Amino acid sequence: MKGPYVAAMSGGREPLDEIEEFAEEIAALGYTVILHDRRNCGKSSLDFIDPNAEEDIWESDLCGLLDHLGVGSAFIVGRSRTARVAISFSLRHPERMLALGLWGIGGGAATVRFLDHYYFGQYSKAVLAEGMDEVCETGHFQQLISQNPENRQLLAELIPEEFLSSICRWRHFMEKAFVPVMGLPDNTMCQIQIRTGIVPKYDRLHPIILAQRARSLIKNSELFNFRPDLHAREDNHDEQPAVARILGGFFRA
Repeated sequence: MKGPYVAAMSGGREPLDEIEEFAEEIAALGYTVILHDRRNCGKSSLDFIDPNAEEDIWESDLCGLLDHLGVGSAFIVGRSRTARVAISFSLRHPERMLALGLWGIGGGAATVRFLDHYYFGQYSKAVLAEGMDEVCETGHFQQLISQNPENRQLLAELIPEEFLSSICRWRHFMEKAFVPVMGLPDNTMCQIQIRTGIVPKYDRLHPIILAQRARSLIKNSELFNFRPDLHAREDNHDEQPAVARILGGFFRA
């Protein structure tokens, strides 16, 4: 017999390897785990045609994935950047939510500036300077090619202007980035009605003060500040098994 469904997403544009330990641990607790390998990430397909912002695409795809699997409702876990995707899903599809898990909430001016370059700026600069060949040798897209060499040809065949247009569309959420919880104004956070577990990620891009702010804004939420000794350390290690146990227990409560 299958246990309750947990749909989880890695952070940033990272592959699913990033949350492998979490997935294994929460499955061992009796949950049926669904891993959302997002479009243009990991081993998923490339798409530069969809007219929507990147995080809106991922939220819509998550809904489609659950439909495809015949899953009516699930616990949704978002990590770092995909915490925003999970929140968006909860607001648009509350009937499909069993509970919400937010793992690492980012924000602050320095974080926004860094991520704007990391997610978008470096690729705009690369394509304007040297075209798609340079994009293929840069950051995330270089990683996608290493995982699937066929992606090099797909990227090389793109017209630079089309690629740049996609980057600009994906960057749309940055218009709302300069609020305390990056990309999510306080009035949006206050609209969350779903029972929510908040777990810090304990690094400089995800300051604990933002997890505390989210706890104050989301009425039916609980903050698990389980390792305050790790906060903002450069050498902190990921606590995936602990996070799985925390959220697994929270979901069962």
